[in-house]
Amino acid sequence: MTAPFALVLAAGGSRRFGSPKALADFKGRTLIELAVERVRAVVGEGFAVVVGAHADDLLSVTDLAPAQIIRREDWNLGHAASLRDGVTRTPDAARGVLITLVDQPLVTVDDLHRLVSAWEKAPTWAAAAEYAGDDGTALIGAPCVLPRAWFASVKALRGDRGASALLRSSSQVLRVPMPSAAHDIDTPEDLERLSILEG
Repeated sequence: MTAPFALVLAAGGSRRFGSPKALADFKGRTLIELAVERVRAVVGEGFAVVVGAHADDLLSVTDLAPAQIIRREDWNLGHAASLRDGVTRTPDAARGVLITLVDQPLVTVDDLHRLVSAWEKAPTWAAAAEYAGDDGTALIGAPCVLPRAWFASVKALRGDRGASALLRSSSQVLRVPMPSAAHDIDTPEDLERLSILEG
């Protein structure tokens, strides 16, 4: 089966981080480089990177080829705007879209392969990472694969409502255990903690 189209979401303002988060160093590589390499290993050349607040910084120092580049000048409208743009750019032949975040450096190529493989068995459903929240509650979210049938719902999202809102409201979601997805980077302290965790 054809791999889904993929999106790397990297348009945020990095307010809590204090500098362009996508360019932060994690074990010798920038977060954006790691995210692009992972996605390319899974889907080949069928992916796009959504950039916004720090687009010029990212594009001046990072070669994102062969990704399509989606620039969001109105990145401050929130997470939903990036998703809407990405889904709109998804090729007609794609049966779904793999959504990944630039700030989840512990997610591996194997994690993404498992996620896509689960979705390929039921491509009219979504497939999402399942991980433990801070209180131990099971959560689902990115990375995830959304089927084409959900695209209209994605285009209706506004503000900071992302794919998680759709996943939580549907009974047609394949849950793929992925502890690595519990860890994201919002602050320099998060980056340091995850760097130590990875040794």
